[in-house]
Amino acid sequence: MKSTLTAAAVLFFISVIVFVPVRAQSQSFIATPAYIRAAYDVDPLLQAGYTAKGVTVAIVNSGIDSTFYSDMDAFSSMYGLPKPVISVVQPDGPTGTNEETPSGETTADAEFVHAMAPDAKLLMVLVGTGSLLDGFSYVVANNAADIATLSPSWAYWGAGASGIVQTYNNEYAKSVAEKITLIAASNDWGSNNTVPWGTFTGGFWTDYLPDSYLMPQYSPYVTAVGGTEFVTDSSTPYSEVGWSQSGGGPSNLFPEPAWQTGPGVPQNGFRNMPDIALDASCDTPYAYYWDGGPGSFCGTSAGAPTFAGIMADIEQAAGGRLGWLNPTLYSLGSSDPSVYHDITSGCSLVEVGSSTSGVTQTGYCAQSGWDFVTGWGSIDATKLAKHFAPQASTISISLSAGWNLISLPLVPLSTKTNNVLSGLIAANDFTTVWAYQGGKWSYAALSNGALSGPLTTMQDGVGYWIYMTQVDNLTVGGYVIPPPPSSPPTYNLAAGWNLVGFKPQPTVQNETVGTYLSSLSGQYDPNSVWIYDNSNGSWIRADSTHMLQPGEAMWIFMTRSATLIP
Repeated sequence: MKSTLTAAAVLFFISVIVFVPVRAQSQSFIATPAYIRAAYDVDPLLQAGYTAKGVTVAIVNSGIDSTFYSDMDAFSSMYGLPKPVISVVQPDGPTGTNEETPSGETTADAEFVHAMAPDAKLLMVLVGTGSLLDGFSYVVANNAADIATLSPSWAYWGAGASGIVQTYNNEYAKSVAEKITLIAASNDWGSNNTVPWGTFTGGFWTDYLPDSYLMPQYSPYVTAVGGTEFVTDSSTPYSEVGWSQSGGGPSNLFPEPAWQTGPGVPQNGFRNMPDIALDASCDTPYAYYWDGGPGSFCGTSAGAPTFAGIMADIEQAAGGRLGWLNPTLYSLGSSDPSVYHDITSGCSLVEVGSSTSGVTQTGYCAQSGWDFVTGWGSIDATKLAKHFAPQASTISISLSAGWNLISLPLVPLSTKTNNVLSGLIAANDFTTVWAYQGGKWSYAALSNGALSGPLTTMQDGVGYWIYMTQVDNLTVGGYVIPPPPSSPPTYNLAAGWNLVGFKPQPTVQNETVGTYLSSLSGQYDPNSVWIYDNSNGSWIRADSTHMLQPGEAMWIFMTRSATLIP
């Protein structure tokens, strides 16, 4: 949006999320990136190699502070993240882009995206003194990013306000065709966004109702992220309740979309939000780094960029843009609610009287299914990925202490040994991995957290010996069949002994030896197929009826060279 609209005769203000500029040591609980990743089941995606490689996330705000880049580097170093790749655009020029409003907001947004999506490219869209809503418009008009996130809100009120807001919404609608994902905070003003916590400019938006409209969270083309609070003294790890300040309620402008249905969703004729929720409470804030030191940060302004980072990982797994999320999110609320952590307790507050009354009471409350406090609830990222990226998957292989004969049951996202075994390297619970191909052995050895040796790549269709110092699981991420233009995999085998891995097919998880090796009929010795039972360390001569399991490997004696076609 350009000056033709922002110059209209309406009042506007920037809403400001709750911000806690305290140093880490003064908080009794701070949610570190590792805690957030565990709470929302992000770790299996990262361990499988889905780290948002090739995905650009736009972060919209007014400006960045002078310490922004050094703070980002310090945060990355503190939490074991790679150095972020950052670029900046100033759609309306440099005026007002040299400071963050509110303090630390842009830094926090960038850090939270980076914590969940360590390999994503970060595009800082800085609008300066212009309307924050112009940031989404810039991304859509210029096809500038795959995902865009905006934390603060903006409102227009007075004569012509509804037309301006509708024009912005029409611009956001173009994101659907471009498959750009738009994500925003639901805000921290409780039920119907009526409680003026935090700071704001130009008066509070509810004082000007009914001709006052809050954006972008009410746009049906934007996924609105509400707030939860971790219950840190619960016997159930990572349990959550609805946050008292989570913004939610029906729109006073946009009608209810056809897709906004499901258990608990009110059929009231209006666009309802939030859509989902993540931690936002100031009692369970996020760890971040700003102005040269560690601190904590809270509000739905933390949940929105965190969700954007998670969706960037899933986008890499999907092999392309996810686009407009809301229709799928609501469909899953009915078809597979297990992708959500259903939050059934906790209420948001509502202002009684004018915005200056200072009197609040219980407003909306969380309930089974969808609600105005948490939407569908918080997410299980790995389960969500299986719906948004069905051709990508993760499979865990159980490993026993001692020697294990394994294979990669998927076409790996990355064939680098360091990436395939990243979870085991971090756990430091294996010593060596060996491969046998073309009559030659090759190995990689782990020492002091680093691999050495000539086995620098690992691939599907090949068997591997790995020596474990303790029981663990290897999570493999990749494709049953790689996306186009790649072809289904085949494997060349040499005459003599070969160490072969079982690679399941799209609709078949288990397969008999005879079926799997049918393309080799007459070219291998059916009496010389051997499998090692990792659980008890014994050998099994596998006949044609033996049922192969994902992650299993076998020795095969070939009477001539041939190609295995699974």
